[in-house]
Amino acid sequence: MESVKTTSRFPWAMVVVIALLMGLGHLRPVDDPDTPWHLQQAERVLAHGWPTYVDNTSFTAPGRTYVNHCWLGQFALLAVYQTTGFGGLSLFTAIMAAVAVLSIAWAAWTFSCGRPWLTVLVTSVVAAIVHWRISPRPLLFFMVFLPLGLVLGLRLARSAPGRAWRPGLMLLGLQAVWLPIHGSFVLLPATTVILLGGAYRAHGVRVALHRLVWPVAMFGLILLGNDITIHLRLIGDVALGDATTHIAEMRP
Repeated sequence: MESVKTTSRFPWAMVVVIALLMGLGHLRPVDDPDTPWHLQQAERVLAHGWPTYVDNTSFTAPGRTYVNHCWLGQFALLAVYQTTGFGGLSLFTAIMAAVAVLSIAWAAWTFSCGRPWLTVLVTSVVAAIVHWRISPRPLLFFMVFLPLGLVLGLRLARSAPGRAWRPGLMLLGLQAVWLPIHGSFVLLPATTVILLGGAYRAHGVRVALHRLVWPVAMFGLILLGNDITIHLRLIGDVALGDATTHIAEMRP
């Protein structure tokens, strides 16, 4: 097994400065046109009692059945909005932006085997790249959870045989939470690549193949309770650039 221990200290000062700058940069009025749409979709889920309903808010797909894959993330935004209004949503976005930087920094620290300068560099570059994508919508949680998933995938890959169950269960738990919060398929392929590559490098082919059970379990969670054709259709819609209601226009 590869040694990933280091005597270096985590560069807290620089990372906190980057996190504060990221948070302050998003402490501004809510101007994302997607935000009201997500708030309305959360209300529709509550009204119907289920995240599948007829879409009547999008001119691109009127009357079609819409499967809301990010209802839990929308619930979180709606709770903040109903409690504190758009000002609270702005503050919540700023806080989550700062937390996303901390999550990115932890992943950079883990993958760089504890190199402070590389951690700061990667954190700065990634924060600058994702800065424009951060706004009050479910994608906000993506910025926090994806780096955590990558770290768990690497820890699972490097775990000694017989000790993989803990990071494996944590990864499954993250996948279970990820599904209704963001609803995308990014976490599974990203962690699978990290898991298999890391396990092969640390333990060899046999252990890497054994670790495939975890991505299979994650895929099972994705399919749990849903028709596979729904997921295939969603993948096709996104690949063709037609995410139906996600790029929709609000009706009066």
